[in-house]
Amino acid sequence: MKEVLHALSHNEDITILYHGKEMGIIKPITHKVSRSVKTHPLFGILKDESTSVEETMRSLRGDRYADI
Repeated sequence: MKEVLHALSHNEDITILYHGKEMGIIKPITHKVSRSVKTHPLFGILKDESTSVEETMRSLRGDRYADI
């Protein structure tokens, strides 16, 4: 078990064999990196735009909502 935990701590997959045949794989848990929205590369990409959000969405959606 010590070797299994060591391999998992090094992000290695472990293959389980039964009579020489592959029966399963144990994979290490990958932890998600939590990042702040403010550090995302796209945050503030349109900060210099002069149009409002509503105007931008209206131009993207076009007339499909005008028919309702």
